[in-house]
Amino acid sequence: MVASETTKRVLEALADALPKEGASPVKSLRIHDGWGNMVFVAIHTALSRSSDHELGNRIKDSVEGALGGQRHRVEIIWESLE
Repeated sequence: MVASETTKRVLEALADALPKEGASPVKSLRIHDGWGNMVFVAIHTALSRSSDHELGNRIKDSVEGALGGQRHRVEIIWESLE
């Protein structure tokens, strides 16, 4: 089970990375442990991959920063594959 402190750090990092105005592009978030103490983070977004590539990079970078040196995999699942 992912520690609550890890989840809290990821959520805080996402809050800092996302735009302060308007609706959140994040539809859902899944965080779970994997084999060998690896943390998997799946972020479902309402955006298309091409609509805001920079925001996708900011989201991924912020989550990776929150996880620090912990083994992890961050995946963004785009709503539309335009």
